[in-house]
Amino acid sequence: MSVNCSSAKCSPVVSTAQKSAKKSKRTPHSNTGVPTSRKTQVKTFVEPVLDWVCVSLKKHTILDIKKYFGNDFVKVDYAPMFYDYMLVYHEKIKILVSSRKDMNLCILLSGRACRELENYYSWDTFFRFIKLYSHHSKTGEYIPNFNFTRIDYSYDFYNWNVDILDKVKSHFDKGNYTSLFRRITSMYAKDGKGYIIGRSFRFGKRDSDLSVIIYDKLLERNANDHIIDNSIKSWTRIECNFMGTNAMLLFDMIDKQQMNVSKEVMQILYRYIDFKHGGTYEDKKHNNMCRRKTAKWWRDTLNVTEKLSFSKKAYQSTIDKKINVVEHKYMKSLSMAVVSVQLTRSKRKKVPLLNELITKSVKKLNDYDLQVVNEHLLKNGLKPITMAKLEQLIKNLI
Repeated sequence: MSVNCSSAKCSPVVSTAQKSAKKSKRTPHSNTGVPTSRKTQVKTFVEPVLDWVCVSLKKHTILDIKKYFGNDFVKVDYAPMFYDYMLVYHEKIKILVSSRKDMNLCILLSGRACRELENYYSWDTFFRFIKLYSHHSKTGEYIPNFNFTRIDYSYDFYNWNVDILDKVKSHFDKGNYTSLFRRITSMYAKDGKGYIIGRSFRFGKRDSDLSVIIYDKLLERNANDHIIDNSIKSWTRIECNFMGTNAMLLFDMIDKQQMNVSKEVMQILYRYIDFKHGGTYEDKKHNNMCRRKTAKWWRDTLNVTEKLSFSKKAYQSTIDKKINVVEHKYMKSLSMAVVSVQLTRSKRKKVPLLNELITKSVKKLNDYDLQVVNEHLLKNGLKPITMAKLEQLIKNLI
């Protein structure tokens, strides 16, 4: 059974004695238990599930892995991504190992491995294990000592009241949509007899920091001969792939909100993809697609009203970083300019070039620059100052 990732409480930790318990091989059809009527399709929405996780561990050792996962593993003498070998738990959970010092341990969880982890452990204990060696530096900076490189967050729609993929195709063909993705690709695969065995839409590049794929999960399962519950008549998955920096940003969100990020991920999806209504006269008046209203079926599918910006964290500067930048990037050029200009200037102009540059830079200081200065003062046990005081101090120095 897929874990309800939007719930604040994750599944309880399973003891060692319970690890031999039998697991159901049938696909879940709902998180509500509402049966599907033969006459009318019941709208059943399954909350998001973590469907792929890849994280590298900078400080963890094999001993730490065995303490958490146990000793019941199979060693495989090959591994992806240039690793030497891997330890496989419960046939699906993979720990990639390398003898090279510059390569960290890596935990690789595919979709099935995520379901296995939910059966034997819990996301709560797993994330606490990942953060085992995280700490704060003397200056208060958080040092994670791990790095998530990929997290897939998926939404499953069982027996939905509309065919999501048909709607996506219709709006895509007519151009009734807005998207922050530059690349959009569609795929309809057929077998030798002409039957459709797969259909999907991908928004964004596969290897970009964020991409979305909407596909027919039921067709995929049937093509791979999986056991499907008879009550499932349609099954569409919307999968959000967070890679690189975005994977770490998503983990921070998951960690702070105790897995309860269902709404936020939908708001991110809404910002990046918005299918528009194109049937009314009022809509057709607007040549600017952004001004058109969101299509009702898309609004009902997402079940959110606001869009959420999802971007990299702003660069946090400090005085120490400023000094480091000056020393390594500008000191050589600055010294050459100061000496050269001073040698060629007339004796009447006695103001050194460095002082002149500092005087000009004072006018460009803003509130953020003042904040950086005050953080440095507070760290050294001094009182913060105002912008006027900062300008006066700089003038006195020159």
